[in-house]
Amino acid sequence: MSAAFKRSLYDADELFNDGSYLRALAMYDSLWDLRPNDVYLQYKTGVCMVYKSTGRDQAYDILKGIVGEEGYDDVVFYLARAKHFTYQFEDAIDLYNEYMQTQRPSESRRIETLHYMDNCRNGIELMKRRLALSLEILSPPSNDNNSQYSPVISPDGLRLYYANRGPDSKGGLQNDKSKKSFTGNYYEDVFVATRESTEEGTPFKEGRNLSDNINDENRHEAPMSISYDSKTLFLYLSGSKENEDIYVSYNKNDTG
Repeated sequence: MSAAFKRSLYDADELFNDGSYLRALAMYDSLWDLRPNDVYLQYKTGVCMVYKSTGRDQAYDILKGIVGEEGYDDVVFYLARAKHFTYQFEDAIDLYNEYMQTQRPSESRRIETLHYMDNCRNGIELMKRRLALSLEILSPPSNDNNSQYSPVISPDGLRLYYANRGPDSKGGLQNDKSKKSFTGNYYEDVFVATRESTEEGTPFKEGRNLSDNINDENRHEAPMSISYDSKTLFLYLSGSKENEDIYVSYNKNDTG
């Protein structure tokens, strides 16, 4: 195993342990291509795929191949998660039960599994009621390279503010002490996407950095709410120089 391979594996494991599964996935996947018979890389790639919205079926196919392998006792748990995420609730319950019966999960994992089983039962009931619910990814501004969340819609419905965390973040990567890093998490920035009208089906354009007056290179920023006249934006800010608190922007050029 080369030094470069070991370093990439170490970085991928750090991201995995931090819960940054999608970023870890790209690294594990490339390493698995180099060592296709490595069960460890197969397991890590499969688990990461569980947390990719379009990867659950592939995750199931990857992970089912290592059921029974010594040292991978929780693989059935992640098979259940893959079925759970794709609304195959009965199959998920069967796998959760199999995991509970054949393994000895920790108390916290046992409670977590029971909670997921309750979620599945609720999902079955909702499906029976045939509720007219749908869930889909908003696109744009969503994309595969950035985590985007905390949406705030303007009163006129023409602007969508959200927190962006990824390669497009102004501050780049940072470590636990909010300092620049090569393998830490990305800073959060406030992004905005606009659209031409509120007519149903009108898409938002690609999102952009809201303002350099708001987004800083050494702190996190995320939208919380906007006033009825769209002139006041309430923000969450946190960084090495700012306390974790609620801030306000009154500059309409920063909110439009």
